[in-house]
Amino acid sequence: MAKSPILFIELANAEAQSKPNLNNAQSWLLTSLSSYPDRVILGFGAPGLKKGPSLGRIFDFLKPKSDGFFEIEIGATAPDLLPNPADQLDYSVELTVEDIGSKLLCISNQMRSIHYEVDGQQIHVVFPAYKLEKLQKATEFKLPAGASPQPLRSTATMRFAVAGVDAEEALEENIERCIKEFTAFLNRFLAANQMVAGKSYAQFSTSYERNSFPLFYILMQGAEANVFGHGRLATHAGHVALNPPSYKGDEVLSLQSYLSGTARLNTVRLMLISAKSSVESGQLQTGLLQLVIAAEMATSQYIKAHFIAAGVSNTKWEESKKELRYSDMVNLHLWTLTPKKYEARPGSSRPT
Repeated sequence: MAKSPILFIELANAEAQSKPNLNNAQSWLLTSLSSYPDRVILGFGAPGLKKGPSLGRIFDFLKPKSDGFFEIEIGATAPDLLPNPADQLDYSVELTVEDIGSKLLCISNQMRSIHYEVDGQQIHVVFPAYKLEKLQKATEFKLPAGASPQPLRSTATMRFAVAGVDAEEALEENIERCIKEFTAFLNRFLAANQMVAGKSYAQFSTSYERNSFPLFYILMQGAEANVFGHGRLATHAGHVALNPPSYKGDEVLSLQSYLSGTARLNTVRLMLISAKSSVESGQLQTGLLQLVIAAEMATSQYIKAHFIAAGVSNTKWEESKKELRYSDMVNLHLWTLTPKKYEARPGSSRPT
C-alpha cells in the first residue's frame, strides 16, 4: 500500500453574509433566533400508548387556523456541507419527487449554534450568522460574555400543513409522513448535487436516512402568526441518549462470539435492516432492491443447507451455484426441499 502523506491544515473561517436571501415566510428556523434545552426533547412512544392527563398536551397553547390546519416546519442539519449556488449562503429551491409532488426546500450554510448554561440548565441557541449581534444584545437569551458560536453543516427546512383538533393530534397523526417526505426531498436535492459536483468538491453522503439525523427541529404555528411551539424530536431515544445501554448475560457472550468470528453474522438480517432504513428514508427503489437481494440470499442459504445435509460437497455446490438462477431456486429446488408441513396453503398449487 502506498504511503499517505499527512499535513497540518488550517481551516478558513466560516463565511457569513450580511443580507439574507431567505425570509421568515420561507423558513422560521433559518431566519430567526431560537433556543432549545439540551436535555429535554420530544420522542416517540410505543404504538398504542395512551398518555395520562398529568402529562399535558404538546403545544396546547396553539389553536388551529380557521381551516382546521396547523403549519409545521421540520429542520435538520445534514452531515454534509453542500455547495452554494452563485455564492449564496442561504437559498430556497423548488423540488419535485415522484409520488409526492413539489415542495419548497430551504438551505442555509451560515447557521451557527452556541451552547451555554442558564440557571443550571444547559441550552443552546440556533441562529443565522448575520444575527449574532442581535443575539448578543437580546436579554431574554442570557448569552454569557465571550460565548463562541460554532458553525453548523448545511441545515435544511421544509413546511407542511397538518390537520388536527389540537396541535398534539396534528403532530402525532402527521409527523411520520412529514419526516419521510422531508427525507425524500433531501435525497432528491443530494442526488442533484452529486450529479453536478466534481472532484474539487468535498465528498457527499450517498443518501440520507432517518438515522442520518439524530434530531429534527420542529416549529409549529397555528392561528396566531407570532406564536410558535418549538422543540427537537428524536426518532429514537437511543440516538440522543447520554448514557449507553449495557449488554447483560447471554448478550455479552453473543457479542463476543460475533466479534471473535466463532459465530457467523446473519447477512440476511443485516440486509433487511438496510432495506428498512432505505424505505423509511423514502428510498423505495433501493429498499425494494435490498429486499429482493435479502430474499435471494435467504433462499440460497436454505437450499445450500439442505444440499450439504444430503451429502453434496461445498465444492460441488459452489460450482453448481454459478449456473443456478433465482427462478430455478424458487420454482424447483424450494418446492422440492420444503417439508410437507410447510407446503402451500389450500387453493394454491406447486408448479408443474
